[in-house]
Amino acid sequence: MLLQHNQNYYTKAEVTEILNISLAKVNRALAGKELGYLKIGKRSVRIPEHDLQKWIKRNEVVLQSVNQ
Repeated sequence: MLLQHNQNYYTKAEVTEILNISLAKVNRALAGKELGYLKIGKRSVRIPEHDLQKWIKRNEVVLQSVNQ
């Protein structure tokens, strides 16, 4: 996969901050191949914005109002 110039890429730390979730949650998503990423070198990964958006949509929980 080639890098696309019009797409943002995030580090794991940025994803944890953006979504206010733990690093362990991000690591589980990466290890379970639920969240796409690019490996750069031995330790660095970058998460494409497109893959992050798809993962968010798949894991979105819609709360129903109790008064319906």
